Amino acid sequence: MKHIDVVLLLLTACVALQVLAARFAVPHPSLLVLGGAALALVPSLPRPGLDPGVIFLLFVPPLLYRASVRAPLREFRRQCWPIFQLSVPLVLVTMIAVALVAHKLMPATSWSAGLVLGAIVAAPDAVAAMAVMRLVRVPPAVSAVIEGEGMFNDATALIAYRMAVAAAVTGAFSLGKALSEFAWSATLGLALGFLVGWGALAIRRRVQDLPLVDNCISLLTPFAAYLPANALGASGVLAVISAGIYVGRHMAKALSPATRIQADATWSLVTFILESLVFILVGLDLPHLVQETGRDVLGRWLGFSALITLAVIFVRMAWLWPAGAYARRAVPDRRRSFRNPRQVALVAWTGIRGAESVVIALAVPHVTASGAAFPGRGLIVFATFGVVFATLVLQGLTLKPLVRLLGLDGDTERAQEEAHARQVVAMAGLSRLEELGSVDGSPPETVDELRRRHHHRARRWAAREHQLGGEPMVTQHDGEGDHGLNEIASVHYRRLRVSMIEAERQAAVRLSEKGVIGATVMRLIERDLDLEVILLRDSVGSYWEKTDSSRASVRKTTWLG
Repeated sequence: MKHIDVVLLLLTACVALQVLAARFAVPHPSLLVLGGAALALVPSLPRPGLDPGVIFLLFVPPLLYRASVRAPLREFRRQCWPIFQLSVPLVLVTMIAVALVAHKLMPATSWSAGLVLGAIVAAPDAVAAMAVMRLVRVPPAVSAVIEGEGMFNDATALIAYRMAVAAAVTGAFSLGKALSEFAWSATLGLALGFLVGWGALAIRRRVQDLPLVDNCISLLTPFAAYLPANALGASGVLAVISAGIYVGRHMAKALSPATRIQADATWSLVTFILESLVFILVGLDLPHLVQETGRDVLGRWLGFSALITLAVIFVRMAWLWPAGAYARRAVPDRRRSFRNPRQVALVAWTGIRGAESVVIALAVPHVTASGAAFPGRGLIVFATFGVVFATLVLQGLTLKPLVRLLGLDGDTERAQEEAHARQVVAMAGLSRLEELGSVDGSPPETVDELRRRHHHRARRWAAREHQLGGEPMVTQHDGEGDHGLNEIASVHYRRLRVSMIEAERQAAVRLSEKGVIGATVMRLIERDLDLEVILLRDSVGSYWEKTDSSRASVRKTTWLG
Protein backbone atom coordinates (compact mmCIF):
# COMPACT_ATOMS: atom_id res chain seq x y z
CA MET A 1 0.00 0.00 0.00
CA LYS A 2 2.89 2.35 0.72
CA HIS A 3 4.01 2.27 -2.90
CA ILE A 4 0.48 2.82 -4.18
CA ASP A 5 0.00 5.78 -1.85
CA VAL A 6 3.21 7.36 -3.10
CA VAL A 7 2.27 6.93 -6.75
CA LEU A 8 -1.21 8.38 -6.19
CA LEU A 9 0.28 11.32 -4.34
CA LEU A 10 2.75 11.97 -7.14
CA LEU A 11 0.04 11.74 -9.76
CA THR A 12 -1.82 14.40 -7.82
CA ALA A 13 1.32 16.51 -7.95
CA CYS A 14 1.43 16.01 -11.73
CA VAL A 15 -2.12 17.33 -12.02
CA ALA A 16 -1.10 20.37 -10.00
CA LEU A 17 1.90 20.87 -12.28
CA GLN A 18 -0.40 20.76 -15.31
CA VAL A 19 -2.53 23.54 -13.80
CA LEU A 20 0.56 25.62 -13.06
CA ALA A 21 1.90 25.05 -16.57
CA ALA A 22 -1.35 26.27 -18.12
CA ARG A 23 -1.56 29.21 -15.72
CA PHE A 24 1.96 30.51 -16.40
CA ALA A 25 2.31 29.28 -20.02
CA VAL A 26 5.24 27.03 -19.07
CA PRO A 27 5.80 23.72 -20.92
CA HIS A 28 4.29 20.91 -18.88
CA PRO A 29 7.07 18.37 -19.71
CA SER A 30 9.65 20.82 -18.40
CA LEU A 31 7.85 21.04 -15.06
CA LEU A 32 7.54 17.24 -14.96
CA VAL A 33 11.24 16.70 -15.35
CA LEU A 34 11.94 19.34 -12.70
CA GLY A 35 9.56 17.52 -10.36
CA GLY A 36 11.24 14.20 -11.12
CA ALA A 37 14.64 15.67 -10.29
CA ALA A 38 13.29 17.10 -7.03
CA LEU A 39 12.35 13.59 -5.94
CA ALA A 40 16.03 12.79 -5.61
CA LEU A 41 16.11 15.15 -2.60
CA VAL A 42 13.28 13.38 -0.75
CA PRO A 43 14.59 10.72 1.65
CA SER A 44 13.14 7.25 2.24
CA LEU A 45 11.14 7.01 -0.96
CA PRO A 46 10.50 3.42 -2.16
CA ARG A 47 12.33 2.20 -5.23
CA PRO A 48 10.23 1.13 -8.21
CA GLY A 49 10.20 -2.63 -8.57
CA LEU A 50 8.93 -3.01 -12.14
CA ASP A 51 10.87 -5.23 -14.50
CA PRO A 52 12.59 -3.19 -17.27
CA GLY A 53 10.80 -5.21 -19.96
CA VAL A 54 7.48 -4.48 -18.32
CA ILE A 55 8.30 -0.77 -18.16
CA PHE A 56 9.15 -0.73 -21.87
CA LEU A 57 5.97 -2.63 -22.79
CA LEU A 58 3.68 -0.43 -20.70
CA PHE A 59 4.99 2.91 -21.93
CA VAL A 60 6.49 2.79 -25.42
CA PRO A 61 3.74 1.13 -27.55
CA PRO A 62 0.84 3.31 -26.27
CA LEU A 63 2.79 6.58 -26.61
CA LEU A 64 3.96 5.68 -30.12
CA TYR A 65 0.48 4.54 -31.16
CA ARG A 66 -1.14 7.77 -30.01
CA ALA A 67 1.34 9.86 -31.98
CA SER A 68 0.90 7.64 -35.06
CA VAL A 69 -2.90 7.86 -35.06
CA ARG A 70 -2.67 11.66 -35.07
CA ALA A 71 0.16 11.80 -37.62
CA PRO A 72 -0.17 14.53 -40.31
CA LEU A 73 0.39 12.30 -43.35
CA ARG A 74 0.09 15.07 -45.93
CA GLU A 75 2.84 17.08 -44.25
CA PHE A 76 4.91 13.92 -43.85
CA ARG A 77 4.79 13.35 -47.60
CA ARG A 78 5.82 16.92 -48.31
CA GLN A 79 8.68 16.84 -45.83
CA CYS A 80 9.81 13.25 -46.44
CA TRP A 81 13.42 14.21 -47.26
CA PRO A 82 14.21 16.20 -44.07
CA ILE A 83 12.30 13.65 -42.01
CA PHE A 84 14.42 10.85 -43.46
CA GLN A 85 17.63 12.80 -42.84
CA LEU A 86 16.74 13.32 -39.20
CA SER A 87 15.25 9.88 -38.62
CA VAL A 88 17.98 7.60 -39.97
CA PRO A 89 21.44 9.04 -40.69
CA LEU A 90 21.37 11.67 -37.93
CA VAL A 91 20.34 9.09 -35.33
CA LEU A 92 23.23 6.80 -36.32
CA VAL A 93 25.74 9.68 -36.43
CA THR A 94 24.59 10.90 -33.00
CA MET A 95 24.81 7.39 -31.59
CA ILE A 96 28.42 7.01 -32.75
CA ALA A 97 29.35 10.52 -31.58
CA VAL A 98 27.95 9.88 -28.10
CA ALA A 99 29.87 6.57 -27.89
CA LEU A 100 33.09 8.37 -28.86
CA VAL A 101 32.55 11.13 -26.29
CA ALA A 102 31.61 8.63 -23.57
CA HIS A 103 34.68 6.49 -24.21
CA LYS A 104 36.93 9.56 -24.34
CA LEU A 105 35.58 11.00 -21.08
CA MET A 106 35.56 7.68 -19.23
CA PRO A 107 37.93 5.17 -20.82
CA ALA A 108 36.57 2.50 -18.49
CA THR A 109 33.27 2.72 -20.36
CA SER A 110 33.14 -0.09 -22.92
CA TRP A 111 32.32 0.65 -26.54
CA SER A 112 29.18 -1.47 -26.29
CA ALA A 113 27.95 0.52 -23.27
CA GLY A 114 28.73 3.77 -25.10
CA LEU A 115 26.74 2.63 -28.12
CA VAL A 116 23.81 1.67 -25.88
CA LEU A 117 23.85 5.15 -24.34
CA GLY A 118 24.16 6.68 -27.81
CA ALA A 119 21.16 4.73 -29.10
CA ILE A 120 19.08 5.80 -26.10
CA VAL A 121 19.74 9.55 -26.33
CA ALA A 122 20.19 9.83 -30.12
CA ALA A 123 16.49 10.22 -30.92
CA PRO A 124 14.51 13.33 -29.86
CA ASP A 125 11.06 12.65 -28.48
CA ALA A 126 8.13 13.85 -30.60
CA VAL A 127 5.73 13.74 -27.64
CA ALA A 128 7.91 16.06 -25.56
CA ALA A 129 8.67 18.40 -28.46
CA MET A 130 5.05 18.73 -29.59
CA ALA A 131 3.88 19.18 -25.98
CA VAL A 132 6.31 22.06 -25.62
CA MET A 133 5.28 23.50 -28.99
CA ARG A 134 1.58 23.56 -28.09
CA LEU A 135 2.24 26.95 -26.54
CA VAL A 136 3.23 28.40 -29.92
CA ARG A 137 1.87 28.27 -33.45
CA VAL A 138 4.56 27.36 -35.94
CA PRO A 139 4.36 26.67 -39.69
CA PRO A 140 3.08 23.19 -40.63
CA ALA A 141 6.44 22.33 -42.23
CA VAL A 142 8.22 22.75 -38.89
CA SER A 143 5.72 20.80 -36.82
CA ALA A 144 5.59 18.03 -39.46
CA VAL A 145 9.38 17.64 -39.54
CA ILE A 146 9.61 17.51 -35.74
CA GLU A 147 6.70 15.10 -35.34
CA GLY A 148 7.73 12.88 -38.25
CA GLU A 149 11.28 12.74 -36.97
CA GLY A 150 10.07 11.77 -33.51
CA MET A 151 8.00 8.88 -34.85
CA PHE A 152 10.40 7.34 -37.33
CA ASN A 153 13.64 7.99 -35.50
CA ASP A 154 12.25 5.85 -32.69
CA ALA A 155 12.32 2.88 -35.04
CA THR A 156 15.95 3.54 -36.02
CA ALA A 157 17.08 4.20 -32.46
CA LEU A 158 15.26 1.22 -30.94
CA ILE A 159 16.55 -1.22 -33.55
CA ALA A 160 20.06 0.16 -33.02
CA TYR A 161 19.52 -0.04 -29.27
CA ARG A 162 18.47 -3.68 -29.48
CA MET A 163 21.57 -4.53 -31.49
CA ALA A 164 23.86 -2.59 -29.14
CA VAL A 165 22.36 -4.30 -26.10
CA ALA A 166 22.73 -7.69 -27.77
CA ALA A 167 26.40 -6.93 -28.45
CA ALA A 168 26.92 -5.84 -24.82
CA VAL A 169 25.14 -8.90 -23.42
CA THR A 170 26.71 -11.53 -25.69
CA GLY A 171 30.01 -9.81 -26.48
CA ALA A 172 29.65 -10.49 -30.24
CA PHE A 173 28.61 -8.25 -33.16
CA SER A 174 28.36 -8.75 -36.94
CA LEU A 175 27.64 -5.77 -39.21
CA GLY A 176 26.30 -7.89 -42.08
CA LYS A 177 24.00 -9.79 -39.79
CA ALA A 178 22.86 -6.57 -38.16
CA LEU A 179 21.94 -4.99 -41.52
CA SER A 180 20.02 -8.05 -42.69
CA GLU A 181 18.16 -8.22 -39.38
CA PHE A 182 17.37 -4.51 -39.68
CA ALA A 183 15.83 -4.92 -43.15
CA TRP A 184 13.88 -8.03 -42.16
CA SER A 185 12.55 -6.65 -38.88
CA ALA A 186 11.53 -3.36 -40.50
CA THR A 187 9.66 -4.98 -43.40
CA LEU A 188 7.92 -7.59 -41.28
CA GLY A 189 7.05 -5.01 -38.61
CA LEU A 190 5.36 -2.71 -41.12
CA ALA A 191 3.37 -5.60 -42.62
CA LEU A 192 2.22 -6.92 -39.24
CA GLY A 193 1.22 -3.45 -38.11
CA PHE A 194 -0.90 -2.96 -41.22
CA LEU A 195 -2.72 -6.25 -40.58
CA VAL A 196 -3.32 -5.41 -36.92
CA GLY A 197 -4.64 -1.95 -37.79
CA TRP A 198 -6.98 -3.39 -40.41
CA GLY A 199 -8.23 -6.08 -38.03
CA ALA A 200 -8.73 -3.65 -35.15
CA LEU A 201 -10.87 -1.33 -37.27
CA ALA A 202 -12.84 -4.28 -38.68
CA ILE A 203 -13.74 -5.35 -35.15
CA ARG A 204 -14.49 -1.83 -33.94
CA ARG A 205 -16.93 -1.30 -36.81
CA ARG A 206 -19.04 -4.13 -35.38
CA VAL A 207 -19.12 -2.90 -31.78
CA GLN A 208 -20.21 0.69 -32.32
CA ASP A 209 -23.12 0.20 -29.92
CA LEU A 210 -20.68 -0.91 -27.17
CA PRO A 211 -18.45 2.14 -26.60
CA LEU A 212 -16.62 0.67 -23.61
CA VAL A 213 -15.71 -2.42 -25.63
CA ASP A 214 -14.56 -0.20 -28.48
CA ASN A 215 -12.33 1.78 -26.11
CA CYS A 216 -10.80 -1.42 -24.76
CA ILE A 217 -10.01 -2.59 -28.30
CA SER A 218 -8.44 0.79 -29.03
CA LEU A 219 -6.24 0.59 -25.93
CA LEU A 220 -5.19 -2.98 -26.74
CA THR A 221 -4.31 -2.25 -30.39
CA PRO A 222 -0.71 -1.05 -29.80
CA PHE A 223 0.02 -4.14 -27.71
CA ALA A 224 -1.61 -6.38 -30.33
CA ALA A 225 0.83 -4.91 -32.86
CA TYR A 226 3.93 -4.82 -30.67
CA LEU A 227 3.87 -8.22 -28.96
CA PRO A 228 3.49 -10.51 -32.03
CA ALA A 229 6.03 -8.47 -33.98
CA ASN A 230 8.51 -8.66 -31.14
CA ALA A 231 7.94 -12.42 -30.76
CA LEU A 232 8.63 -12.97 -34.48
CA GLY A 233 11.82 -10.91 -34.41
CA ALA A 234 10.24 -7.98 -36.26
CA SER A 235 10.33 -4.33 -35.27
CA GLY A 236 7.58 -3.89 -32.71
CA VAL A 237 8.03 -0.12 -32.95
CA LEU A 238 7.37 -0.03 -36.70
CA ALA A 239 4.44 -2.41 -36.21
CA VAL A 240 2.87 0.01 -33.73
CA ILE A 241 3.53 2.99 -36.03
CA SER A 242 2.08 1.16 -39.04
CA ALA A 243 -1.05 0.14 -37.12
CA GLY A 244 -1.52 3.66 -35.76
CA ILE A 245 -1.17 5.32 -39.15
CA TYR A 246 -3.65 2.89 -40.72
CA VAL A 247 -6.21 3.45 -37.97
CA GLY A 248 -5.78 7.21 -38.06
CA ARG A 249 -6.14 7.25 -41.83
CA HIS A 250 -9.45 5.31 -41.88
CA MET A 251 -10.99 6.32 -38.56
CA ALA A 252 -13.15 9.08 -40.03
CA LYS A 253 -15.03 6.58 -42.20
CA ALA A 254 -14.99 3.57 -39.92
CA LEU A 255 -16.14 4.89 -36.52
CA SER A 256 -19.18 6.72 -35.23
CA PRO A 257 -18.97 10.29 -33.88
CA ALA A 258 -19.55 9.23 -30.26
CA THR A 259 -16.82 6.59 -30.51
CA ARG A 260 -14.28 9.06 -31.91
CA ILE A 261 -15.01 11.64 -29.20
CA GLN A 262 -14.78 9.09 -26.40
CA ALA A 263 -11.64 7.42 -27.77
CA ASP A 264 -9.86 10.77 -28.11
CA ALA A 265 -10.67 11.69 -24.50
CA THR A 266 -9.56 8.27 -23.26
CA TRP A 267 -6.25 8.42 -25.09
CA SER A 268 -5.56 11.97 -23.90
CA LEU A 269 -5.91 10.79 -20.30
CA VAL A 270 -3.82 7.66 -20.87
CA THR A 271 -1.05 9.67 -22.54
CA PHE A 272 -0.97 12.19 -19.70
CA ILE A 273 -0.72 9.45 -17.05
CA LEU A 274 2.01 7.54 -18.89
CA GLU A 275 4.11 10.64 -19.54
CA SER A 276 3.76 11.66 -15.89
CA LEU A 277 4.52 8.23 -14.44
CA VAL A 278 7.68 7.74 -16.44
CA PHE A 279 9.32 10.75 -14.82
CA ILE A 280 8.03 9.62 -11.42
CA LEU A 281 9.79 6.28 -11.91
CA VAL A 282 13.01 8.04 -12.86
CA GLY A 283 12.78 10.34 -9.85
CA LEU A 284 12.26 7.37 -7.54
CA ASP A 285 15.17 5.43 -9.06
CA LEU A 286 17.71 8.26 -9.20
CA PRO A 287 18.61 8.52 -5.47
CA HIS A 288 19.15 4.75 -5.33
CA LEU A 289 21.53 4.96 -8.31
CA VAL A 290 23.50 7.69 -6.59
CA GLN A 291 23.61 5.72 -3.33
CA GLU A 292 24.77 2.53 -5.04
CA THR A 293 27.59 4.21 -6.92
CA GLY A 294 28.70 6.48 -4.09
CA ARG A 295 28.28 10.22 -3.73
CA ASP A 296 31.97 10.71 -4.45
CA VAL A 297 31.29 10.09 -8.16
CA LEU A 298 28.23 12.33 -8.35
CA GLY A 299 30.24 15.29 -9.58
CA ARG A 300 31.89 13.25 -12.32
CA TRP A 301 28.54 11.81 -13.39
CA LEU A 302 26.98 15.27 -13.56
CA GLY A 303 29.86 16.53 -15.66
CA PHE A 304 29.65 13.46 -17.89
CA SER A 305 25.90 14.04 -18.41
CA ALA A 306 26.45 17.71 -19.22
CA LEU A 307 29.08 16.91 -21.87
CA ILE A 308 26.90 14.20 -23.41
CA THR A 309 24.07 16.75 -23.60
CA LEU A 310 26.33 19.26 -25.35
CA ALA A 311 27.41 16.54 -27.75
CA VAL A 312 23.88 15.63 -28.87
CA ILE A 313 22.95 19.31 -29.27
CA PHE A 314 26.11 20.12 -31.23
CA VAL A 315 25.82 17.10 -33.54
CA ARG A 316 22.23 18.02 -34.38
CA MET A 317 23.14 21.60 -35.26
CA ALA A 318 26.23 20.58 -37.20
CA TRP A 319 24.14 18.11 -39.20
CA LEU A 320 21.16 20.36 -39.91
CA TRP A 321 22.88 23.49 -41.18
CA PRO A 322 24.68 21.80 -44.11
CA ALA A 323 21.58 19.67 -44.76
CA GLY A 324 19.39 22.78 -44.86
CA ALA A 325 21.78 24.55 -47.21
CA TYR A 326 21.82 21.52 -49.50
CA ALA A 327 18.01 21.38 -49.50
CA ARG A 328 17.78 25.03 -50.54
CA ARG A 329 20.00 24.32 -53.53
CA ALA A 330 18.90 20.83 -54.58
CA VAL A 331 15.30 20.33 -53.47
CA PRO A 332 12.60 21.85 -55.71
CA ASP A 333 10.74 24.80 -54.25
CA ARG A 334 7.43 23.20 -53.37
CA ARG A 335 4.60 24.60 -51.36
CA ARG A 336 5.43 24.73 -47.64
CA SER A 337 8.76 22.98 -48.19
CA PHE A 338 11.24 22.92 -45.33
CA ARG A 339 13.78 25.33 -46.81
CA ASN A 340 13.61 28.52 -44.74
CA PRO A 341 16.84 29.05 -42.73
CA ARG A 342 14.80 30.23 -39.75
CA GLN A 343 12.80 27.02 -39.81
CA VAL A 344 16.02 25.01 -40.00
CA ALA A 345 17.36 26.93 -36.99
CA LEU A 346 14.21 26.19 -34.98
CA VAL A 347 14.28 22.48 -35.79
CA ALA A 348 18.01 22.37 -34.97
CA TRP A 349 17.24 23.64 -31.48
CA THR A 350 14.19 21.42 -30.95
CA GLY A 351 16.07 18.21 -30.25
CA ILE A 352 14.22 17.58 -27.00
CA ARG A 353 14.63 14.16 -25.41
CA GLY A 354 11.74 12.89 -23.35
CA ALA A 355 9.82 10.03 -21.83
CA GLU A 356 10.76 7.37 -24.37
CA SER A 357 14.51 7.82 -23.75
CA VAL A 358 13.91 7.40 -20.03
CA VAL A 359 11.81 4.26 -20.53
CA ILE A 360 14.43 2.69 -22.78
CA ALA A 361 17.17 3.47 -20.27
CA LEU A 362 15.20 1.84 -17.46
CA ALA A 363 14.74 -1.23 -19.70
CA VAL A 364 18.50 -1.84 -20.01
CA PRO A 365 19.19 -5.34 -18.59
CA HIS A 366 20.86 -5.63 -15.20
CA VAL A 367 23.12 -8.57 -16.19
CA THR A 368 24.80 -9.96 -19.30
CA ALA A 369 24.59 -13.49 -20.68
CA SER A 370 27.55 -14.53 -18.49
CA GLY A 371 25.78 -13.34 -15.34
CA ALA A 372 28.02 -10.29 -14.87
CA ALA A 373 26.55 -6.85 -14.23
CA PHE A 374 25.66 -4.93 -17.37
CA PRO A 375 28.58 -2.56 -18.03
CA GLY A 376 27.83 0.97 -16.87
CA ARG A 377 24.06 0.52 -16.46
CA GLY A 378 23.84 3.01 -13.59
CA LEU A 379 25.79 5.62 -15.53
CA ILE A 380 23.62 5.03 -18.62
CA VAL A 381 20.41 5.65 -16.69
CA PHE A 382 21.88 8.65 -14.88
CA ALA A 383 23.24 10.21 -18.07
CA THR A 384 19.95 9.61 -19.89
CA PHE A 385 18.05 11.42 -17.18
CA GLY A 386 20.62 14.20 -17.33
CA VAL A 387 20.18 14.62 -21.10
CA VAL A 388 16.38 14.54 -20.79
CA PHE A 389 16.47 17.03 -17.92
CA ALA A 390 18.82 19.42 -19.71
CA THR A 391 17.03 19.38 -23.06
CA LEU A 392 13.55 19.68 -21.58
CA VAL A 393 14.54 22.54 -19.28
CA LEU A 394 17.12 24.33 -21.43
CA GLN A 395 15.55 23.85 -24.84
CA GLY A 396 11.95 23.52 -23.66
CA LEU A 397 11.86 26.76 -21.70
CA THR A 398 13.69 28.72 -24.41
CA LEU A 399 11.67 27.39 -27.37
CA LYS A 400 8.83 29.91 -27.16
CA PRO A 401 11.17 32.94 -27.00
CA LEU A 402 13.18 31.50 -29.88
CA VAL A 403 10.05 31.10 -32.02
CA ARG A 404 9.22 34.75 -31.43
CA LEU A 405 12.80 35.82 -32.10
CA LEU A 406 12.82 33.99 -35.43
CA GLY A 407 9.46 35.45 -36.42
CA LEU A 408 7.77 32.07 -36.77
CA ASP A 409 4.97 32.64 -34.24
CA GLY A 410 1.79 32.74 -36.27
CA ASP A 411 0.48 29.84 -38.32
CA THR A 412 -1.44 31.78 -40.98
CA GLU A 413 -1.14 28.87 -43.43
CA ARG A 414 -3.15 26.55 -41.22
CA ALA A 415 -5.69 29.25 -40.34
CA GLN A 416 -6.24 30.01 -44.03
CA GLU A 417 -6.51 26.30 -44.77
CA GLU A 418 -9.14 25.88 -42.05
CA ALA A 419 -11.17 28.86 -43.30
CA HIS A 420 -11.23 27.46 -46.84
CA ALA A 421 -12.13 23.97 -45.63
CA ARG A 422 -15.01 25.24 -43.49
CA GLN A 423 -16.36 27.13 -46.50
CA VAL A 424 -16.32 23.96 -48.56
CA VAL A 425 -17.96 22.03 -45.73
CA ALA A 426 -20.70 24.62 -45.28
CA MET A 427 -21.46 24.66 -49.02
CA ALA A 428 -21.61 20.85 -49.06
CA GLY A 429 -24.21 21.01 -46.31
CA LEU A 430 -26.20 23.56 -48.27
CA SER A 431 -26.11 21.39 -51.38
CA ARG A 432 -27.49 18.45 -49.38
CA LEU A 433 -30.19 20.72 -47.94
CA GLU A 434 -31.29 21.81 -51.41
CA GLU A 435 -31.49 18.14 -52.48
CA LEU A 436 -33.63 17.13 -49.51
CA GLY A 437 -35.64 20.22 -48.75
CA SER A 438 -38.01 19.88 -51.67
CA VAL A 439 -38.63 16.14 -51.52
CA ASP A 440 -38.93 15.05 -47.89
CA GLY A 441 -41.94 17.12 -46.83
CA SER A 442 -40.11 19.33 -44.34
CA PRO A 443 -41.80 22.64 -43.46
CA PRO A 444 -40.55 25.46 -45.71
CA GLU A 445 -39.68 27.64 -42.71
CA THR A 446 -37.35 24.95 -41.37
CA VAL A 447 -35.55 24.66 -44.70
CA ASP A 448 -35.30 28.45 -45.00
CA GLU A 449 -33.87 28.80 -41.50
CA LEU A 450 -31.19 26.18 -42.14
CA ARG A 451 -30.39 27.80 -45.47
CA ARG A 452 -29.97 31.25 -43.89
CA ARG A 453 -27.77 29.93 -41.09
CA HIS A 454 -25.40 28.09 -43.42
CA HIS A 455 -25.16 30.88 -45.96
CA HIS A 456 -24.19 33.13 -43.09
CA ARG A 457 -21.62 30.55 -41.93
CA ALA A 458 -20.14 30.23 -45.42
CA ARG A 459 -19.88 34.04 -45.79
CA ARG A 460 -18.22 34.32 -42.38
CA TRP A 461 -15.49 31.80 -43.27
CA ALA A 462 -15.07 33.39 -46.71
CA ALA A 463 -14.39 36.72 -45.00
CA ARG A 464 -11.94 35.01 -42.67
CA GLU A 465 -10.06 33.42 -45.59
CA HIS A 466 -9.95 36.79 -47.37
CA GLN A 467 -8.40 38.40 -44.27
CA LEU A 468 -5.69 35.72 -44.29
CA GLY A 469 -4.82 36.39 -47.93
CA GLY A 470 -6.68 33.52 -49.56
CA GLU A 471 -9.20 33.43 -52.40
CA PRO A 472 -12.61 32.76 -50.86
CA MET A 473 -15.29 30.83 -52.69
CA VAL A 474 -18.21 32.81 -54.10
CA THR A 475 -21.26 32.13 -51.93
CA GLN A 476 -24.86 32.99 -52.58
CA HIS A 477 -26.16 35.98 -50.64
CA ASP A 478 -29.49 35.08 -49.04
CA GLY A 479 -30.52 37.19 -46.10
CA GLU A 480 -28.51 38.95 -43.45
CA GLY A 481 -27.45 37.87 -39.99
CA ASP A 482 -28.10 34.74 -38.04
CA HIS A 483 -31.82 34.48 -37.31
CA GLY A 484 -33.08 32.64 -34.28
CA LEU A 485 -34.25 29.07 -34.69
CA ASN A 486 -37.79 28.93 -33.34
CA GLU A 487 -38.15 25.33 -34.44
CA ILE A 488 -35.03 24.10 -32.69
CA ALA A 489 -36.97 21.17 -31.23
CA SER A 490 -38.38 20.21 -34.60
CA VAL A 491 -37.85 16.64 -35.73
CA HIS A 492 -37.65 17.89 -39.29
CA TYR A 493 -34.84 20.27 -38.38
CA ARG A 494 -32.84 17.49 -36.79
CA ARG A 495 -33.40 15.10 -39.66
CA LEU A 496 -32.24 17.64 -42.21
CA ARG A 497 -29.31 18.78 -40.09
CA VAL A 498 -28.01 15.23 -39.51
CA SER A 499 -28.10 14.58 -43.25
CA MET A 500 -26.30 17.86 -43.88
CA ILE A 501 -23.63 16.95 -41.34
CA GLU A 502 -22.98 13.66 -43.10
CA ALA A 503 -22.52 15.53 -46.39
CA GLU A 504 -20.20 17.98 -44.65
CA ARG A 505 -18.18 15.13 -43.18
CA GLN A 506 -17.81 13.50 -46.60
CA ALA A 507 -16.63 16.83 -48.04
CA ALA A 508 -14.03 17.18 -45.28
CA VAL A 509 -12.81 13.61 -45.84
CA ARG A 510 -12.44 14.27 -49.56
CA LEU A 511 -10.40 17.40 -48.85
CA SER A 512 -8.18 15.38 -46.53
CA GLU A 513 -7.71 12.52 -49.00
CA LYS A 514 -6.79 14.97 -51.77
CA GLY A 515 -4.24 16.67 -49.53
CA VAL A 516 -6.05 20.01 -49.53
CA ILE A 517 -6.20 20.02 -45.72
CA GLY A 518 -3.93 18.43 -43.17
CA ALA A 519 -4.66 16.16 -40.24
CA THR A 520 -4.93 18.99 -37.72
CA VAL A 521 -7.62 20.88 -39.64
CA MET A 522 -9.43 17.62 -40.38
CA ARG A 523 -9.56 16.78 -36.66
CA LEU A 524 -10.89 20.24 -35.78
CA ILE A 525 -13.71 20.03 -38.33
CA GLU A 526 -14.48 16.41 -37.53
CA ARG A 527 -14.68 17.09 -33.80
CA ASP A 528 -17.14 19.98 -34.31
CA LEU A 529 -19.35 17.83 -36.52
CA ASP A 530 -19.15 14.88 -34.11
CA LEU A 531 -20.21 16.99 -31.13
CA GLU A 532 -23.18 18.41 -33.05
CA VAL A 533 -24.27 14.92 -34.14
CA ILE A 534 -24.09 13.66 -30.55
CA LEU A 535 -26.29 16.52 -29.36
CA LEU A 536 -28.84 15.87 -32.10
CA ARG A 537 -28.91 12.12 -31.49
CA ASP A 538 -29.21 12.48 -27.74
CA SER A 539 -32.11 14.88 -28.06
CA VAL A 540 -34.29 12.70 -30.28
CA GLY A 541 -32.98 9.16 -29.69
CA SER A 542 -31.97 8.58 -33.28
CA TYR A 543 -29.99 5.70 -34.63
CA TRP A 544 -28.06 5.37 -37.85
CA GLU A 545 -28.18 2.27 -39.96
CA LYS A 546 -24.82 1.31 -41.45
CA THR A 547 -25.04 0.35 -45.11
CA ASP A 548 -21.43 -0.30 -46.07
CA SER A 549 -18.11 -1.11 -44.47
CA SER A 550 -16.64 2.34 -45.02
CA ARG A 551 -19.57 4.26 -43.49
CA ALA A 552 -19.07 6.75 -46.27
CA SER A 553 -22.77 7.66 -46.24
CA VAL A 554 -25.87 7.27 -44.18
CA ARG A 555 -28.66 5.76 -46.25
CA LYS A 556 -31.42 5.80 -43.73
CA THR A 557 -32.20 7.73 -40.55
CA THR A 558 -34.99 6.62 -38.20
CA TRP A 559 -36.37 9.05 -35.69
CA LEU A 560 -38.11 7.86 -32.52
CA GLY A 561 -40.42 9.78 -30.27
